[in-house]
Amino acid sequence: MKLTPLATTLLLLTFTTLPILADDYQDAVKCAQKDPASNSAIQAFCFKRNAQGITDNIHVPSPYASQGRRSTNGKTRASIKGTCNPPQWVPITYCNSQFHQMCAQSPRRNGWDRRNYGRRGCQEWRLERVR
Repeated sequence: MKLTPLATTLLLLTFTTLPILADDYQDAVKCAQKDPASNSAIQAFCFKRNAQGITDNIHVPSPYASQGRRSTNGKTRASIKGTCNPPQWVPITYCNSQFHQMCAQSPRRNGWDRRNYGRRGCQEWRLERVR
């Protein structure tokens, strides 16, 4: 059986993203046990919508990323502040997995935390209480 370049690429993408998805699922469950509002804020932020539906174009810095999105109960916000130059793209997969990991590993009972990601740590990811 000979694989076409497209089939090879799809197989590589599948096998390299499966561990991320499995870990993300476990972290999302642990985060939901801590505080469902944290997962709600993550979902609202990472699944950015436009007129056509969900769009995968979160960039840091940007007004969308720094303003963030609130949970359905309005008490928790997910956002990414940044000083990246040029702006860096945050894919949906990494948006979810990194926020869920932050929440799951947070020492706080509600999962709130801050961490730096991106080239040279230019992205400050925040999961925090709305004041």
